[in-house]
Amino acid sequence: MPIGAATIKVMIEKGFDIQDLLEVAESMELSAPKERSSGAKRQAAYRSRKKQAAVTHDVTRDVTESVTPRVRVEDNLLDRESKKKVRKKTSREDEADFEDELSELGPELLEEFVKLRRGRRAPLTAYAARLFRKDCDSCGLSITEGAEMCISRGWFTVQPRFLSRQQPRPAAASGDPAPETFASMWKNEAKNEGNENG
Repeated sequence: MPIGAATIKVMIEKGFDIQDLLEVAESMELSAPKERSSGAKRQAAYRSRKKQAAVTHDVTRDVTESVTPRVRVEDNLLDRESKKKVRKKTSREDEADFEDELSELGPELLEEFVKLRRGRRAPLTAYAARLFRKDCDSCGLSITEGAEMCISRGWFTVQPRFLSRQQPRPAAASGDPAPETFASMWKNEAKNEGNENG
């Protein structure tokens, strides 16, 4: 609290000299609380709001937690079963299952087929092997023929629609005329124009 002019006048009337006045002013400055920065004021306000919110925030939970609910034995059993974690298969185990499903291919062909599917990022699981077997059946191919076709053509499976596009086109018979090209059409036109004029 600063000393005002009226206070100083009263002290001089009481017999205070300048030295006494300086001592009083210094002691008041030391005992006065320091002015807080704006950041400190803001932090104090935040902490007081948080303290009030903690008291009134979860009144209903405080009341309900104090009452212990009745628990059935069946509920405990269900919780234990649901908490058991199912271990997921590793990729090596999946690949081993894939190879077991297609073991009739032989080691060399199977290794190449697995390498191809791994490179194409196709799944290497037992289910994928069963689907490959199903695709081979739908194409009328044996598993070995299907795997060889996939390796030679870079496919990860065979499907009838792939094979229908890969059928060779029938060659023209020797007695059939060759299809007409643009150059041959020009020649024929030139001949026809020459016959008409001459």
